Amino acid sequence: MIKFVGQYGADAHQLLADAGMAPQLLYSGLLDGADDIRNAGSRGLGSTVDGMYIGLVRMVIAEHLEGDTMDKASPAAWPKDALEQIEKAIKKLHDAGLVFGDLRGPNVLLSEGRISSISTGLGREVRPGAPCVCRAE
Repeated sequence: MIKFVGQYGADAHQLLADAGMAPQLLYSGLLDGADDIRNAGSRGLGSTVDGMYIGLVRMVIAEHLEGDTMDKASPAAWPKDALEQIEKAIKKLHDAGLVFGDLRGPNVLLSEGRISSISTGLGREVRPGAPCVCRAE
């Protein structure tokens, strides 16, 4: 998977990938392929706010997983424990002080009988008193 973004929650993605709950994050950085997201702020190329890079357009590369997103797959095709798997991923993020930020069908992949996050673009640190912007779809 390759995508181009202005912000990305690489810490949230990596945490889920390390737990087998997201595809492996291969690269998250500037388009030059050399500047990883974690050192961009120190070079004046953008800033990191609450664990999320904000600045220049970034490239995110993650391993490709076969499957359908939850919004495309019939609920009959979902693993029986789909909601429990999602709850486990959200708890893992919360335990690390992170939030998913954009939990919806297109960002959850069903692959080989398990749930996998495919976008943590809005994943970020939780700060006490920080505003929460939520929208229903």
